[in-house]
Amino acid sequence: MPKFDKEAERTVLHEGLPPLEPKKAALHSVVIFRNVKTIYQSRDSFIERIQLTQGNSFGTVVTCNGSITCYDGDGDGCSSFLVGNNQDTTVIDLDGGSISPGLVSFGSPLGLENINQEPSTNDGEIFDPLTQSVPAILGGYSSMIHAEDGLSFASRDAL
Repeated sequence: MPKFDKEAERTVLHEGLPPLEPKKAALHSVVIFRNVKTIYQSRDSFIERIQLTQGNSFGTVVTCNGSITCYDGDGDGCSSFLVGNNQDTTVIDLDGGSISPGLVSFGSPLGLENINQEPSTNDGEIFDPLTQSVPAILGGYSSMIHAEDGLSFASRDAL
């Protein structure tokens, strides 16, 4: 079971409402993930599962500029990244967690509304060209509605 001592401390510090802004890694930075159980990587249009556990120990994954540069079950294969004190290096302990590509959801309102079941906090109904006509101002029948412009991952509901 992971320990949530840091999270509990931050919650008390911010009166139960921790800040929602994500921490961003600096450009050209190296991020080292320790205690990684598995990696899910996209390879030739399918997702490959890479197991990093050996016995009771977990692996290490090193990323540079957002791409996986090195991974190893015992951490020795990535030793060149683990040595030295680079100020652009961030170390994250996953406590036996996994690393996967960005997740995509079809038909889910995740990140598109602040309060579920409250119409005033979302973008309203999307025109479906299969069931109704799409106005020309939205592109007509050739339009493809994208949710990327309306995503909001910093809402209390998303947290």
